Formats: sequence, C-alpha cells, structure tokens
Amino acid sequence: VAADGASLRDAAVESLADCFQPRAGDDEALQLVIVKACRTVVTTPACGVHRAALLNVVRTCYNVYLKARAPDTLGAVKASLHQMLEIVFARLLPDDGTDSDDKPPANDNEATATQSTLADEKVTDDV
Repeated sequence: VAADGASLRDAAVESLADCFQPRAGDDEALQLVIVKACRTVVTTPACGVHRAALLNVVRTCYNVYLKARAPDTLGAVKASLHQMLEIVFARLLPDDGTDSDDKPPANDNEATATQSTLADEKVTDDV
C-alpha cells in the first residue's frame, strides 16, 4: 500500500468490504456493523471515497441487503443505501447558487421548447 491518502482509503474500504462473506453464517449483527461502517465512510466528507472504492462500498451494502433475512436488518441496510446514494448524488450536483436557467430541462417538452427558442433567436440574429 502506498503512503498517499487515496491508496490508504482504498485499502481500508477494500478491507471493510472483505469483512462481508456471503457464504458465512447469518451473523446479522456483524452485517449491520459492516453497513454502518460503509455508511460512515461514504457520508463523512473528509473521507473522499470515489470511483472503485465507492462502488465497492455500495456493492457490499447491496450484497448485505440481498443476504439479510430479518426485517430490521433489511430496513436498516435499505435506509443506509438510500442515505449513501442521496449524499453521493448531492455531491455530484452542488448547490452553487446559480440561476435556474442553468439547470437541465425537466422533461422532453421543456427541452424541445428551449431548442425551438434558441433556433428562433439564431434565425433572428442571422437576418
């Protein structure tokens, strides 16, 4: 393992993911600890988990969800996955205070109307 922070984080995430063994006994308490640790890694801004490590964390939690049988465990894992993915997508689209005009169109009709308006403006400018 290299000495840089990213490699150490990736190695830590890999070790965490390796703790879950789908063929092991049904120790759902351990599964919940793994999911909580995964959630902490993803939701803590200082950790900065990205790319393969992030995929590994989400995959591990999803595998725990598939393996879990108890309704409490299923609910906790589902909530953790939801929270993690919500945070990841929120980080993809930061709220930078720009105008709503910069947002992508909400639907196909809005996109078509925008394209028509832009085409009309271009024709007017060319004349």
